[in-house]
Amino acid sequence: MRPLSRRGFMSSSAAAAAGYTLAVCPLRADAIHTDTNGLDAGMAKVKVADGDMSWNQLIHWLKKYDVLS
Repeated sequence: MRPLSRRGFMSSSAAAAAGYTLAVCPLRADAIHTDTNGLDAGMAKVKVADGDMSWNQLIHWLKKYDVLS
């Protein structure tokens, strides 16, 4: 059996610590829900030459043509 190197020791220690943390601590996978009372909630639209475009489509288009980096 080969002696354990520092890198191997640190990797195994980190894996053991992560495994212990996951075993001891409960995981919360609940979705975050924000109440929309008093807010204007809905699809954001931007006026363009051909009509309206959703905000997500606009951001995608700006990134595609390298307007946003």
